[in-house]
Amino acid sequence: MNRKAKLNKLRAEKIEKLLGLEETDFNNKNKYVRVADVLCDVRHFCDLKKINLVDEQVLADIYYEQER
Repeated sequence: MNRKAKLNKLRAEKIEKLLGLEETDFNNKNKYVRVADVLCDVRHFCDLKKINLVDEQVLADIYYEQER
C-alpha cells in the first residue's frame, strides 16, 4: 500500500471512529447506522449555522480529488 493509500485509510478510520457507525444497532440514538443518516444531520447542522452546504461540498470534492 502506497503512502497516499495509507493516509486515505487513516482518514476513513478516523471518520468511522468519529461517527460511531454501527451496522446492527438501529435503536441506539447516539449511533449512526448509515452514512445517509450522517449526511442528513450535516444538512441540518449547516442550516442551523447558516453554512452553505453546496459550497462545502465543492471544497470537499476538490480536497477529495487531490487526496485520492
